[in-house]
Amino acid sequence: MSFLRQLAVAGGLGASLYAAMRGTRRSVEQWDNNPDPLLGVPVSFPVGLILTVTTDDGARIHTITAGTTHGAPTIAMVNGLTSNHDDWGPIAGRLLEAGFQVMAIDQRGHGNSTVGSDEFAVPRLGADLAQVFETLDLRDVILIGHSMGGMAAMTLAVDRPDLASERVRALVLIATAATMSDLRYQIGLRLGSIAPPIDLANVSTDPSDPVKLGAAAAFGHAPSSFMIEQVLASAAKCPEKVRLAATAGLAGYDISERISNITLPTLVIAGTRDLLTPFSENEAIAAAIDGARLERMAGAGHLVIWERAEQIARRVAAFAREV
Repeated sequence: MSFLRQLAVAGGLGASLYAAMRGTRRSVEQWDNNPDPLLGVPVSFPVGLILTVTTDDGARIHTITAGTTHGAPTIAMVNGLTSNHDDWGPIAGRLLEAGFQVMAIDQRGHGNSTVGSDEFAVPRLGADLAQVFETLDLRDVILIGHSMGGMAAMTLAVDRPDLASERVRALVLIATAATMSDLRYQIGLRLGSIAPPIDLANVSTDPSDPVKLGAAAAFGHAPSSFMIEQVLASAAKCPEKVRLAATAGLAGYDISERISNITLPTLVIAGTRDLLTPFSENEAIAAAIDGARLERMAGAGHLVIWERAEQIARRVAAFAREV
């Protein structure tokens, strides 16, 4: 597999990621010395109640809920591409300690969820969330989406405004975008959807291995070796056919002309060194949604949910108490 295709699978920006990796390669020797926000602890969602929702096309959507509401809103989290519920662990654990009930929803094909006959497209992902909310009768929810999860959350809000206004108290959108129509995305998604398999479970121990360099691109300027190992371990849990199909499913995504219809209180969080869904894309979302707040995470990358977990948890907790 070419280096460019590996980067496309890792996220989808192709040439811009390749350029960034040249700089990352020069800083490989620093990975072991960089602070590790995960403190060497593997990411894991808190132990909780597992419920499964079967969608109208036969997908089985896995959910896990920990804690009780204590009168506070439930905080439901939706994963991004190749991710799963455990990746929310660093944030979920802190929110649980702060007194919130936390919930994670694995998107179809990811984590413990299966793929239905409709396979992948962002409108389908939004419909999956709608069915989870209706089946489990979720109400008064702060809905958080990271990357593709943010796309699903916004799609739910614009496709089902009735449901959103009734059941969702507010949105938190992290490192996401309102469209994949830009040529740079289209090239990356196309390459990512046809790329040959990568054995993520058996990546070379060489820190300059292209796959490790691609994983490092998910972070900001100072990734730790442990975080890089963790993101590879997480991605390895996502079946190759799901990774390719979900990547292809993003190609037709574009709600940029409709996000101004979102009336829910919205908090947008993004890192300034995000190479996959750049800060400018998140800035545009915040500008388009009336009253939306934008939280700038200086120096953080696409996996800001790990790099700034403590900061994000504090900000989400404050936001949840305000709205």
